[in-house]
Amino acid sequence: MKCWICDRNKADSGEHKFKSFFLKKFHSKPFKNEVQYSTGDESSIIKGSNNPKVKFPKVICNNSNTSNHDNAFEKLIKYSLENYDLIFNKSLNFELVYGNDWFQGKRNLYNSMMKF
Repeated sequence: MKCWICDRNKADSGEHKFKSFFLKKFHSKPFKNEVQYSTGDESSIIKGSNNPKVKFPKVICNNSNTSNHDNAFEKLIKYSLENYDLIFNKSLNFELVYGNDWFQGKRNLYNSMMKF
């Protein structure tokens, strides 16, 4: 299978279904508490963010650079946690999240979400 980003190299890296940053932020590294992972067919306990159950099959190559997309997602999560009341009582202003480069930040965020 070829990398879906570059469409040239062999897909040799599995992306997280739930961002590694997100898992580590809320569950620590390694997870302090048991985290139950469930699908419609099975349920199991995972102990860390590198468990294969929280990763997609290998769909991108190691050369693909998704750091801008990942950083945009992390920035949104951090902003959301710090400004929970503001966001959920009003609307989300991307300029407050990403600053003057808000349009590119928003685009990177959307690209990050496309991987889900």
